[in-house]
Amino acid sequence: MGGVGISPDYAATPSFDDLVADTGRVIDALRSRYDRDAVYLVGHSFGSALALRAAQAWPEKVRAVATVGQTVDWRAGNRLAHAELLRRANAESNRRALDELAKIPPDLVKPSDPTLVDFNAVQVLRRWQEHYGIMNIFRQHTAKAHWVEYLTAPGHSLKESCRLVYRGPCKLIADSPNWWYNWNLALRGIVAFDATRDVPRLAVPYLAIIGSDDWVTPESLVLDYAAKLDAPVKRVVRLPGAQHYAFLDRPHEFQQAVALLSAPQNWPKD
Repeated sequence: MGGVGISPDYAATPSFDDLVADTGRVIDALRSRYDRDAVYLVGHSFGSALALRAAQAWPEKVRAVATVGQTVDWRAGNRLAHAELLRRANAESNRRALDELAKIPPDLVKPSDPTLVDFNAVQVLRRWQEHYGIMNIFRQHTAKAHWVEYLTAPGHSLKESCRLVYRGPCKLIADSPNWWYNWNLALRGIVAFDATRDVPRLAVPYLAIIGSDDWVTPESLVLDYAAKLDAPVKRVVRLPGAQHYAFLDRPHEFQQAVALLSAPQNWPKD
């Protein structure tokens, strides 16, 4: 993907469909490099939508697909998270939280243009998610917390590592890290994405890995999608206590779940 790791930046702002096409090119590159006719595909969060679309488009190149932090319906997921925060704030009579949450659109899109993300609203929601312990991304799993790993990873350049951290000397090395603001076309695609409508069936096995405490992509939406999806075989693995970055919260259990992709014929039938 352009601008990720040591790959060159996109010359122009990519659309959601551009990212799907790039996923296809990555699949082809891996097939060629490892001399395989097909790959196992795993997608997280935004990447889960790309993984579903890629598996839908090129089933002959994908043996099975797994998603974690599955994006089913971004706006609906935000509404559920907003409602959960209101419930918690009401339970402790947190007037500040209630006031701030009341002022933002629950689905986190601009009322004047529902295809655009309201970034100010996102910041408010994420701040209160962190306050109530359902957004450990900011405390445990940020680039700032794992900067050394980024810096020493072969897939990241110094510039990319500094873009992720963007503090101290890194501000002299990298450009602004606010890449979300520069990806409006791609974000329009994810805001409009509805897995139930857009990917109602797959020709390959499907595995959903769910963090039970994920309030970025809520569990209930993923369970509903998995139940409705028409696939030759499908399975849901729930990781108790894990949040949106389930593979970091429960790495051992996550690896065990991903290993299931190699033997979907042994998955229990519905």
